[in-house]
Amino acid sequence: MELQTGWQGLAVLGLSGVGLLHVIWGLGSPWPARSPEALARAVVGNMAGGLPGAGPCLVVAALLFVAALLVAWAPQGPAIARLGAGLVGATLLARGLGGFLMPVLSPGFRAQPFQTWNAWLYSPLCVVLGLGALQSLR
Repeated sequence: MELQTGWQGLAVLGLSGVGLLHVIWGLGSPWPARSPEALARAVVGNMAGGLPGAGPCLVVAALLFVAALLVAWAPQGPAIARLGAGLVGATLLARGLGGFLMPVLSPGFRAQPFQTWNAWLYSPLCVVLGLGALQSLR
């Protein structure tokens, strides 16, 4: 698998990195936060449900690794890989753009520090990774 563009490479690395974070969380570490409570406030947005358990974290990690493979494989892979990479790109763009509306549409997402992290990192990162995934289709 040869990466065709810098955007595609960025998407593959970003998806893999976020997947690795989910593995770390699934194994019980709150890194880079100091505690599970601090991690929940930063990545979930409210403490009502707390952090997801190991199972959901590891499922998300697996999906992120599959997404990275689809994006890497799309330029020279079969049509199903291109379709998958397109769905990855569309999903990430929807999450990224929708993330900017979260504070307006869902009061639960107004909690700090999630709202700040979402506005400055999570949503922009999703947009960039989504664009990178779509670049793999060129």
